[in-house]
Amino acid sequence: MNAQALIEELTERDIHLTVSGSGLRYRCPRGAMTPGLRATLKARKPELISALRLNKPVPKLDSWRAEDWKAYYAERAGIYEFDAHLPRRKAELRAIEDTTAEWLRRRPIDAEPSACAWCHKQDIGEHDIRVVEYRSGGNLWAHGGCWPALRDTWVFEADMALHAMGVREGVKLKD
Repeated sequence: MNAQALIEELTERDIHLTVSGSGLRYRCPRGAMTPGLRATLKARKPELISALRLNKPVPKLDSWRAEDWKAYYAERAGIYEFDAHLPRRKAELRAIEDTTAEWLRRRPIDAEPSACAWCHKQDIGEHDIRVVEYRSGGNLWAHGGCWPALRDTWVFEADMALHAMGVREGVKLKD
């Protein structure tokens, strides 16, 4: 069962999941959360957080529709295949990387400049800091230890969104 199906099943049982920083919270009637369900949530926490973040209402990325994303991907694949003389498979892999990067560039980031974009803690302390996005109201940043999870979540969200639009159909990413 994928993460979205699990979330829907839990919702039918009146168990509601939310994301709080890098944590997963649930709200349910007394006794609804069994030890087995709690273990499942713990084991699948990163996947569930990504699915919840992907499906939460966010402002539209921009005016691009699925057809625009498909055209962008096809154009990039053509450039790599015909201008860079890459084999079609490698051209498609590079094109999906470019399309993912473009999706991420256009993605609205819901974070406050005063706190880490992943864990939402305001302490900088001795942490390695990564600037995530430059903004006039203050840069968005993440602790060095938070950055890999934040990046992986965003790439997963981009991957799911592009796949849902049909951009990745037919692209074999791994042998």
